[in-house]
Amino acid sequence: MMKIKLFAALSLLLMATLILAGCGNQDPDNINDEVQEMQFEGVILEIDEDSILVEPAEGESIRSSADRVMLSRSALDAEETEDLDEGDKVRIFFRGGVMESYPAQVGDLERIERIDE
Repeated sequence: MMKIKLFAALSLLLMATLILAGCGNQDPDNINDEVQEMQFEGVILEIDEDSILVEPAEGESIRSSADRVMLSRSALDAEETEDLDEGDKVRIFFRGGVMESYPAQVGDLERIERIDE
C-alpha cells in the first residue's frame, strides 16, 4: 500500500513539473519575432481617418475568414497611408492571426504596399 501511495505522489509531482515547464516565461517584446509574417493582396474599398477597408483578392487564403478586412491606420506611419486611394490594389503584411469579426481584422499590421500594374 505504501508503494502505491509513493508511486501516485511521484506521478503527480512529475505531471505538475511537466505542466509548469510548458508554461515558461516568454519575453513580451519578442513575441512577434516568432510569429511568421503573412501577407495578402486586395483592393481598397474605403479609407477614413482611422481605418482602411480592404477586399482580399480572389484566391487569397484570408478569404476563407472574410471578404472584407478592416485595417487600423494607427498601426502604421502616416506616410505609409497618405498616398493610398480607394480602388488601389495593395499588398498587406501582418503578423499574428486573423480576428474573425466582420469585417475581419489582422493581428499586428506591419505595412501596406501599393501594387503598381
